[in-house]
Amino acid sequence: MGTSYQPHFMFSLRQLCCLDYLIWLRSGHEAAKRLHCDQSLISRNAALIVKSLGLRSFKGAGEWWVDGDATLLNLEREVHQLSRWKQKSGLRIDAIYGGAPLYFKEPVDGWVVGNFDFMNVAFPLSLLRDGVIDAWMGIYPDVPEVDDEEFSVFHLTRFPTHLVVDPEHPLLRSAEGLSWSDLADYPITSLPDQAFPKMAAMLRSLGCGSATPASTRYRHAKWEGRTADQLTISYASPLTLQQSAAGRVVLPVGSPFSLGDSLVVKRKFADHTTLAHLLDVLRARAQQLARQFADVELAIG
Repeated sequence: MGTSYQPHFMFSLRQLCCLDYLIWLRSGHEAAKRLHCDQSLISRNAALIVKSLGLRSFKGAGEWWVDGDATLLNLEREVHQLSRWKQKSGLRIDAIYGGAPLYFKEPVDGWVVGNFDFMNVAFPLSLLRDGVIDAWMGIYPDVPEVDDEEFSVFHLTRFPTHLVVDPEHPLLRSAEGLSWSDLADYPITSLPDQAFPKMAAMLRSLGCGSATPASTRYRHAKWEGRTADQLTISYASPLTLQQSAAGRVVLPVGSPFSLGDSLVVKRKFADHTTLAHLLDVLRARAQQLARQFADVELAIG
């Protein structure tokens, strides 16, 4: 007679959650909210794990980091992650800012959501790789390629990106049609090269620079909010025009490139029944968004 799978934990699920939620959400307050405990427990358990493994934790550039040889920590995370997928409970999903609040207005059974404030590709992929999170909704085209050995990608939508400005921007006073050359005299909220390399390359091809400081997390003041000077040009999608970019005006110069929502998971979970259920939910919600927003289309393939 076969034996059932019995995972072995060096630390309790609760203890490791405290450390990983702190790293994932970068806030003891947010971690405590999701784990339904007080912040002191988060701090104690996180410190216990770090110390027992001979590691060091610190906060830098607004993020929590663990320094040292994390081999044992990541092996432990792998066991915990396998358990989450098997139990179909406590799975963690996060996303780049943008459409994610619309996808997750209603909860998805078995999944805990993040803050939806990622503003680069490398950091959430590293959390996914290490088993700190279980799924990530990124923005096409800055997601892994179809033949990536580590990750599987499931495309949900496609939509144009727009250039937006404050309603009092001088360009809106032009009586003639605008062209790309008319934008040259105004600052544009550029994308850091390493944050979204494919989008940054597209912007460079249009003559838009990308020399802003890297930012791993979204803050309105650093993006759409910069148009408040009535000179800066920023970006928006059909989804963010209803949220963070509300009140901005689309410049009539056409769309610089297309974007899309894409779900990314480790390749070894690509055929998991729990993932299939998540995709069913997200595709149904993508269909709702496509009906609600004229410029949003469902992705093919």
